[in-house]
Amino acid sequence: MVAAGIVKNNNQAEEVKVASLETKTIQETVITSGTLEPVDQEKIYADQGQKIREVRVKPGDKVKEGAALFRYELPVRTVRSVKDGTVIQVNENPASGLGGESEPVVVIADLDEQQVTAEASEFDALKLKKGQRVTLQSDILPEKKWKGRVKEVAYLPEKSQKQGSAESEQIRYPVTIELEHNLPLKLGSRLMAEIQTDPKRVKSLPQSTVVE
Repeated sequence: MVAAGIVKNNNQAEEVKVASLETKTIQETVITSGTLEPVDQEKIYADQGQKIREVRVKPGDKVKEGAALFRYELPVRTVRSVKDGTVIQVNENPASGLGGESEPVVVIADLDEQQVTAEASEFDALKLKKGQRVTLQSDILPEKKWKGRVKEVAYLPEKSQKQGSAESEQIRYPVTIELEHNLPLKLGSRLMAEIQTDPKRVKSLPQSTVVE
């Protein structure tokens, strides 16, 4: 393929130059933010209408499968862990949040492996694929950078609505990022993620053919 450019010289006839299109590689970066989370965690909720008599664990406790977590009042019954891990959250009086979803009584996690859970807009989600490289940064340690890769882009979105306007509803797709190694940050920390999309080969005009 060729491109033609017209060059106008003062007091001279117009000169036409012909040049071949060049093939270049371009790569976009999708910027988003995410939360540091354990890869494997279990949230244990209270049965509806049941009153908790006693919680037997506290944050930081290491538990084994079968360990007692909390007891109901009537009828008296003990809820036990179904996995090994570390207790990272306890709510003795779990409240209901927006939409009627209740808080878990106990959250148990495997702290040996972390991941980052982020979100992408409808437009950006089309560019993201498993295996794409990610660079992560935190305001807490701004001089540090960590590497990861896109593990999964959800097929279905999560809907969120900003307060005050029904027109502000946004559709966001969850994106899971696997890390090369655990980060020296607290679970729940926010991170900035720069995701390198797949490179594309495109045709473009040589710079010398562009005349102002």
